[in-house]
Amino acid sequence: MLISLHFGWEYQLYPSPRDIDLCREFIDAGADIILGHHPHYPQGIERYGNGIIAYSLGNFIWDQNFVGHTASSYALEIELTKSRIISVRILPSRMNRNYRLEHVTDSESIDEINSLSAALKRRQRMNELWYFIPRNKMLEFIKIFTNVLKERRVRKKKSHNLLLYVTSPRFRYTMNSLLCFIVTCRAFYYEIKKKILR
Repeated sequence: MLISLHFGWEYQLYPSPRDIDLCREFIDAGADIILGHHPHYPQGIERYGNGIIAYSLGNFIWDQNFVGHTASSYALEIELTKSRIISVRILPSRMNRNYRLEHVTDSESIDEINSLSAALKRRQRMNELWYFIPRNKMLEFIKIFTNVLKERRVRKKKSHNLLLYVTSPRFRYTMNSLLCFIVTCRAFYYEIKKKILR
C-alpha cells in the first residue's frame, strides 16, 4: 500500500518528531511506502520495518527557486514485489532558471539527501534539530506581535491581525511543540548546551 501525505512544515529540512511518529504508525498499520510533500524542501528517507518513508520529495514544479532549498527535489525509483521492497534508488533533480526540472547526477545532491536521512536514525539529534525550528518560529511570532501592537498604538485603530496569528493552526502547533519541550525540561537543556558550545 502506498500513501501520499500532504503534510509537514514548509521550508524545513527536517520532519517534526510528531510527523515521524505518524509515518511510522502508518507503516506499523500495514503501509509499504509513504511519500510526503508540502515542505517544499527535500527531507530525509528512512527504511522503517518493512516499509520506506520519504518525508518530503522537495519542490518539483513550483517556481520558488528564490527560497533556500526549493530548487532541489528528488524522485524515488522503487523496485518491489507483491510482498516486499527490493531496492530504492534516489533520482535527484534541480530546477533551472527557466523553472524546468533537470535530472542531476552530481554526488553532492545524493550526499545531501543521505545526510538528511542519517539524522533520522538518531532520535535525540532529531529532537534537538526540531526544537530550534519552533523556537525560532516563536521568536518570529513575538516580533510580529510587537509590530502589530506598535501599529495599533500608532494608528489607534482596532487590529484583528493579532487575533489571526494567535488562532492560526501553525501558531497552536508551534506552542504545543515548545510547551512539550519546556514541560520535559529539554528546552532548557538545549538552550544551555547551545550557550556552552558557542
